[in-house]
Amino acid sequence: MNRRMRPWLLLLFAVIAVSCAPKSEKASQTATTESAAPKVETHMLKKWMIGLSNRRPGLGATKVNTLGMGALGVTTSGEATSWYEMVDVDSSGKPDKVGFMWDGANKIMYAYTKDPVTLSDGTVADKGLLVTQFGANNTKGKPEGSGWYAYATERDSTAAGVAGKLHGCTFDAAGNVLQCGDGTFDRKGNDFNISVTPQ
Repeated sequence: MNRRMRPWLLLLFAVIAVSCAPKSEKASQTATTESAAPKVETHMLKKWMIGLSNRRPGLGATKVNTLGMGALGVTTSGEATSWYEMVDVDSSGKPDKVGFMWDGANKIMYAYTKDPVTLSDGTVADKGLLVTQFGANNTKGKPEGSGWYAYATERDSTAAGVAGKLHGCTFDAAGNVLQCGDGTFDRKGNDFNISVTPQ
């Protein structure tokens, strides 16, 4: 009896295997589609971003209250100090033009560039990158040295800054990533609001 049933069992297993194959392929495709967007390289975060609040105004620094543009445009409530430097922020061997702005009243440092910055998957962010780091005794009540960065996945040149699509991460004072995802930049509070759960 068992010997006569064995071919039928083999046939049944084969049918099950074939019927499951498309589901597995679909699941694999879904996992790929839902994979996280690329991040800023770790060495860039740990060796450059976490030291922003310790930078000092360079030559040609001016008194302004704006930095960046579009969906990544920052406006401070009071007068701030701004300057530009050529910095190889992503260790690509090519200096990038970076604008810095120190908001002394709120103890917050901002940095912005439109130059291409290499991301973790080898692609580049070339539609705007904004970095914020909180200094000691900042008015946001954030830990000293912590901050966030956001880059535009679609360029936004509107004055209201409402057309751009952004992705970014928050980080602690040691440069460890805390949370990443798509989000929006609150131009009133100058804060990046991530719309996903912590990673």
